[in-house]
Amino acid sequence: MSVATTSVVLHDGHHPSLGDTLLRNRVIVPAGHATDELQILRSIEAIDYLIEQLQKLDPVEKIRGDAPGFETRGSSSNFSWFDTNKFITPYQVLASLNSSIQSSDKVPQPSPSAAIPCFKDIKASWEHRRNYLLSDERQSFCSCIREWEHVNGDVLLLIANQSLEQAMVKESSDCVNMRLRQPGFKNGQAWDKLYEPHSCAILDKNMYAPHTPLRIITGRDDYIANFSWLAMQAKSTIEVATCYLFSSDPAVRYIMCDLLPFVALRGRVKVRLLVDLMTVESAIFKSAFTVSHASQIEKSRGGYAPFSFLSTLPNGCPEMSEHARTPSASPLDFYQKILDIAAATPNFQVRWWCARDAQDGYRVKNHAKSATFDAMANDGGVALIGGSNVVPLLVSGDSDCDLMVSGRVARKINETFEYLWSSLDTSLPEQDFISCEDNQEEPSVLSLMPHQKWLDDDASVALVRSEPCSSGEDAVLRHVLGAIAVAKETILMCFGHCNFPMSLALALREATMRGV
Repeated sequence: MSVATTSVVLHDGHHPSLGDTLLRNRVIVPAGHATDELQILRSIEAIDYLIEQLQKLDPVEKIRGDAPGFETRGSSSNFSWFDTNKFITPYQVLASLNSSIQSSDKVPQPSPSAAIPCFKDIKASWEHRRNYLLSDERQSFCSCIREWEHVNGDVLLLIANQSLEQAMVKESSDCVNMRLRQPGFKNGQAWDKLYEPHSCAILDKNMYAPHTPLRIITGRDDYIANFSWLAMQAKSTIEVATCYLFSSDPAVRYIMCDLLPFVALRGRVKVRLLVDLMTVESAIFKSAFTVSHASQIEKSRGGYAPFSFLSTLPNGCPEMSEHARTPSASPLDFYQKILDIAAATPNFQVRWWCARDAQDGYRVKNHAKSATFDAMANDGGVALIGGSNVVPLLVSGDSDCDLMVSGRVARKINETFEYLWSSLDTSLPEQDFISCEDNQEEPSVLSLMPHQKWLDDDASVALVRSEPCSSGEDAVLRHVLGAIAVAKETILMCFGHCNFPMSLALALREATMRGV
């Protein structure tokens, strides 16, 4: 049986990207709880049609893409992975992705062939949702299908997002499971022995930086006000690392499209933005979906409104432009807008984090979330770090944990940024920046911080970083186990997601047995 193939060339002579194909084959999904079997069936038929259209593409068009997709262990001939050239890292990177930003640069997109398995997984998850509604034994279904975050959101979109989140870590998870099944590991027992509570009981006090000014950020608007103040006062550098860039959030659009370009142009401040590419690819996949009608306004923890942050901005901040106030047509349009702004703005550079494990070949997702201001100054500057991607989302409100720190700890956060940024270097030339030497002798933003900005100006803080690779040590887990081992009275732990390793369960049991 023969299969018809299609090949499309746009009017400007360029071949269509995956994003173009998805826009031509939008999948309508029901808003809200998705409890109508017929509506779900229509969405399943629509995504099935999308998969069919992707499969029918000309073979050359099907593999056309600049981003590698989530599966990189079976190295494709389309991509050449290189060891970084500045120093030895546990990563391999794509040399083609992070050259100097030019006005003609486009957002890297995965190929249709990389998208097909993801859409097949999403289709299967929607079929599970439909089967759940028809079943008399609903408790037998995964909670992701039954109830996970289904109170406020559009269920089929939430399930699709969960499917993509699982796809992003599937290769690394498979690799870990394969290693733990090897004879020497005895189904993971050898790994557990590396982190037995008694072996982690000695805390390295040299890791802590004493006399560190620290503040816990109290919510979304407080975070944005502090970020904006620090950006406006910065003298030389701003570095922002984020796992996700949410184009639907007006505060993210304001910072990316208005505030950071304004600071780079006005103060000749060097601005660098590091974004994980896996989440960009995921957002491109999700751009195929359109909700059937307007959803309810997203509920906020803490009573924040989408634009309430504007009333908290410090004096002198730029006004919110119309193109930042208006949502982009798609996440891809928003990312492209950031690239275009960076290309037109001196001292504004964007890099996509795209790396795979040098030993086992799986994609490494960069989960770093931080912003540093004047971190190379003698006093270390100021940093924001925690659970928020650029800013706390409306749905997070005041429930994320973010810190403002300074001095030695801020510089250590910046060192992590520099390590990740430099890990992407190959033989490609670095973008030239306008020299900021005139600002180096000036006091950093830290010297301008009012004393009342700090909750505690004499805290002891340790910055702990695990190495996300097959040869890495889980320094965060080891440090947590060490703290549990020496706890005398109480242990308080808070997680957004919880997946206890055996070593943590054993450490907590031992702590309770001694009366903690």
